[in-house]
Amino acid sequence: MLLRKQFFPVGSEDERWYKWQHFRQRFGQPVQEYTTKFHNQAMVMDIDVDDYNVFMKYTGGLVDYIRKELKFFTVDAIEEGTVKAIAIKAKNKRTDKKDEKLKHVNKTD
Repeated sequence: MLLRKQFFPVGSEDERWYKWQHFRQRFGQPVQEYTTKFHNQAMVMDIDVDDYNVFMKYTGGLVDYIRKELKFFTVDAIEEGTVKAIAIKAKNKRTDKKDEKLKHVNKTD
């Protein structure tokens, strides 16, 4: 930690903590990309991703529809949550495509 303070600009640690506190999945961002960036941020901050509170932060940062559906599963680790979140996103993407096809069919009637 002393080494970090010596080489990083003043305020950079505060900035990193601010980014960590406000880290969220952006709309349209793939779950894999969010997860990778989450792990990278945690590594820079020297945060243990196996901690349950960190897992809760991870799920709290997921987009709303994924987070809500993830609650239906028993998941307590980021790796498990990532697999379920990817499946949820894929399921919703297929549903959206079906809805678009139905709209297109109904417009041509």
